Amino acid sequence: MKDEQQITIRIADSKPMGLKIKPGDEEAIRTAEDNVNKLYESWKKRFGDNDKNMILARIAFTFAKLYQLQIEKEAALGVKVEQLEKRIDELLQNIE
Repeated sequence: MKDEQQITIRIADSKPMGLKIKPGDEEAIRTAEDNVNKLYESWKKRFGDNDKNMILARIAFTFAKLYQLQIEKEAALGVKVEQLEKRIDELLQNIE
């Protein structure tokens, strides 16, 4: 099995981009490409197609915000897991 494969994606009205990816990542990458392009088309209609860079900047910010919120949720979940592990350890010590 190859360590990576070559695919081509196209974002908005840009030139096609070649990417080297892990074979198992293609579906996620195609879904991301599709989500960005759907958002681009939607906002192009909403804000007008006269400023492609502004629309792409809005899209980049939207996905960056979602990414940051996900990082914060994962961190909070990690704290909860640590608290639960500590509580389980306490309960197990009381059984003995």
